[in-house]
Amino acid sequence: MSKPISLPARLDVDAACDLWAECAQAEGPLVLDAAALRHVGAAGLQVLLLADRIQQGKGHRLSLINLGADGAARLALVGAGAAFPAGDAPITGRTA
Repeated sequence: MSKPISLPARLDVDAACDLWAECAQAEGPLVLDAAALRHVGAAGLQVLLLADRIQQGKGHRLSLINLGADGAARLALVGAGAAFPAGDAPITGRTA
């Protein structure tokens, strides 16, 4: 497993560009640490979903760890609650 990439508090357009650059360089299963995540914009959501899709194509799964209530609520607000469900265990992206 690769070293977790820490998500910023605000995953907006600027942060999404930076995140995409980091995701593109990652090798092996991609792990994103969402402990600080408080806001997810459309560009941020697109990066998360695309990174998940690319991971699936490589036979891996995108994992979101440390997703708190704020982050989970924000993902649900933008329609991604089912893609990245909340729970006590490490959170993984969808498999289909």
